[in-house]
Amino acid sequence: MLIDRGYIIDESVTVSSLDDFLTKFCVQNPGGNDYKVNKKTMTIYCPDTAHRSAILVQFCEEPKISSSSLKDLVGLARAREAKSMIVVYADSISPIAKRGVSQLNNAGGYNIEMFFEGELMFNVTKHELVPRHVPLSSDEKKDMLGAFKLRDSQLPRISVSDPVSRYFGMQRGQVFKIIRPSETAGEYITYRLVV
Repeated sequence: MLIDRGYIIDESVTVSSLDDFLTKFCVQNPGGNDYKVNKKTMTIYCPDTAHRSAILVQFCEEPKISSSSLKDLVGLARAREAKSMIVVYADSISPIAKRGVSQLNNAGGYNIEMFFEGELMFNVTKHELVPRHVPLSSDEKKDMLGAFKLRDSQLPRISVSDPVSRYFGMQRGQVFKIIRPSETAGEYITYRLVV
């Protein structure tokens, strides 16, 4: 997901096989073949690039995210000077923690995205029924609107909470270029505004 968003990921956190994953991120239970995932080792930090600000991906150890665990996670982001953060949780989020996330996002200081582990079990962009989505930069959006002599309000829409929008971390006002295969034209291109 981070690679699709344009981040450069350190080799130490990439995984090529199940054995590689078990070696890097799991602890074997004594006397058996069972493994327990060590979520502390699964923290991923991607530093600033020319086009992206730093992002921190944190897998929450506690099954339910409470306000205190949210404070700890935000503290980790502050320590790494990351304004964007993806939090992956196993069970649920308390209502107070949800409110805290929306307050932090609305205050403008942070961009915190919350994903349930089940949402990340497969890559939604690789499903055969999902056409290719390409996020446009602000310059590409401006060029496209100028070429077709359109305004934002005239574009078809896609929700900011759509699984593909969430996967790419899209914000309101950004535009997707959607490329579908077509039997007659080869490719059919549409644009959608994130609302």
